[in-house]
Amino acid sequence: MSVEPTIDEPLVTRVTVVGGKSAGIATRYLKQKPTHTRDTHLVLNAGSCKKPKRKISAATLRSLAYALQTTKHPVTLADVQSNLIQWNASPLQRTEFFSELGRIPLLKTFIYRENEYSTNGVSIVASLLQRARNLKCLRWVGVFRGRVKDFQSLAKSLTSHPCLSEIEFKPVVDEKKRSESCTVQKKNIFLAALRSITNLRKLEVDCWDLPATNDVPVEDHRLTLDICTHPSIVDLFVGPISLPMMKVIKTSQRLQRLTLTLSSWEEEICYHIAELVGNSPVIDSLKILHKGECPGGEMYEYGTIIQLAAQGVKKADQYCKHFIKIIEALKRNSSLKQLTVITISALPFLRYSDYYFEPHYFPHSILKSFRNLLEHDNMTLEGINLAPVGKELKYASMWKRIVPTIEDINRFLLLNKNGRKDLVENLNAPREDWVNCLAATSHDVIGLHYMLSKNPSICSITPTEPVTPASSTRRKRRARANSMSNCNKVARK
Repeated sequence: MSVEPTIDEPLVTRVTVVGGKSAGIATRYLKQKPTHTRDTHLVLNAGSCKKPKRKISAATLRSLAYALQTTKHPVTLADVQSNLIQWNASPLQRTEFFSELGRIPLLKTFIYRENEYSTNGVSIVASLLQRARNLKCLRWVGVFRGRVKDFQSLAKSLTSHPCLSEIEFKPVVDEKKRSESCTVQKKNIFLAALRSITNLRKLEVDCWDLPATNDVPVEDHRLTLDICTHPSIVDLFVGPISLPMMKVIKTSQRLQRLTLTLSSWEEEICYHIAELVGNSPVIDSLKILHKGECPGGEMYEYGTIIQLAAQGVKKADQYCKHFIKIIEALKRNSSLKQLTVITISALPFLRYSDYYFEPHYFPHSILKSFRNLLEHDNMTLEGINLAPVGKELKYASMWKRIVPTIEDINRFLLLNKNGRKDLVENLNAPREDWVNCLAATSHDVIGLHYMLSKNPSICSITPTEPVTPASSTRRKRRARANSMSNCNKVARK
C-alpha cells in the first residue's frame, strides 16, 4: 500500500491496495484521524495478486469496507482493477463488498476494470449503484454479460439516478463466449434505464453490435435512437454508428462533443456527417474512428509501389470525394474547434524483407482540401488530428509534396487558436491583440507575413507629438523675425 500525494494531482492522496497485507495497512490508515484535507483516491488493484498469501480474503474485504464507510478521510474516487479470480472470496461476498463500497458518503467517481474471466460484473455494478446515490461518474471496462435478472437489477439501480452525469461502458469482447453476449432484450432493458436519467451529460457505449443498417425495423432500435436524442446529453459516443442513428444525431442542437465509429466512407453516411458539422451551432469536438483504409489511401511497400486493382482504385477515389464533402461543410461551421480522424487498419501489415509498414495514409488531395479550407474559409478550427498522416513516407518526392501542406495546415490552426478570426474581421481590434497574435507566430516567417498583409498599419509608428520639417522651419523663421523686430525697437530708442 502507498499513501502519498500524486505528482499530477498534488491535492490527492492515493491509497493503493494490491493484496491482503496492503489491505490491512490501508484499513488502519483509514481509521486514523486525517492530518490534511486532500481528497483520497482508493485504488484496489487485486489483479496483481499472484501469490496465494497475498489474496484478499472475505474477512479483509469486510474490514476494508467498514473502514471506508466510517473513515473521516474524504474518499471521492474508487478505482478497482481486478480479474476477481485472485480474490479469496465467493461471488456473493464480492458483490456484498461492492454494495458496502457504495455507502462511502463522499464517493463521486467509481471506475471498475475487469477482464474476460469475470462472471458477475453486472451484479457488482448494480449492487454498488443501489447504495451510491451521490455518484456522479461511472466508468466500467469489462464483460457485459449476465442473466436477464442481473440486467433488470442494473436497470433498477440506474433508473432516475439523481446525480449520475457521466457514464462510460466499454465491454470487453470474450471470443470464447461470444454466443453468450448481450442480447437485444438485455440491451433494451439497459437503454431504457439510461433514458430515464435526467442529469446525464456524457454517455459512452462502445462495441455493442447495435443495428448498423437500414434493414432493421425502426422499432427494434427505438431505444437507441431515443438515447441519441437524450435532452441533456452533450458528449456522446455510441458505436458502431448506423444510418438511422446518424439521421437522428444530425438534428441535435445540443451535442457539443461527438465520437462516431464507422465501417466505411459511404456517400450517405458522409452526407449526414457533413450536414451535422455544417448546421450545428454548438458542436466543438468531432472524433471519427474508422476501421479500414483511409479515404483515398495509397498502399506502399519499401522500394516498390503496390498497384491496387482498378476496382479498388475507383472505390478509394469515391471515398475520397465523400470525405471531402465533410471538409466543404466546415466552410459553414464556426463552432468546431477539434477534428480527429483515426483509421484503424483492418488489413494485415505488408512485409518486405524485415520491415512492416502501415498500408495506407491520407492522400495529398485531402490534405490540400484542409489547407484551402483553413486559408480561405474556416478561421475557428484549432486542431486537426489525421492519423496516420504520411507515417511511413519513404520517398523524397512524396515527402516534399506532403510535408509543406501539413506545415501550412498547422500554421493556420495556430493562427486560429490565437484569434485570427476576430483580428481579420475587425481590423480596428485592439493593438495589443494583434501584437499577441504576432508574438505567438514569431517563429514562423510565413505566418507573420500573412497576418501583416491583412493589416499593414500595425507596423506604423505614430509619434506622441507629431512634428513635420515644414512646421519646424516656419517656427524658426517666425522666431528670427521677432528677434529682428525687437532689435529695431531697441535701436530707435
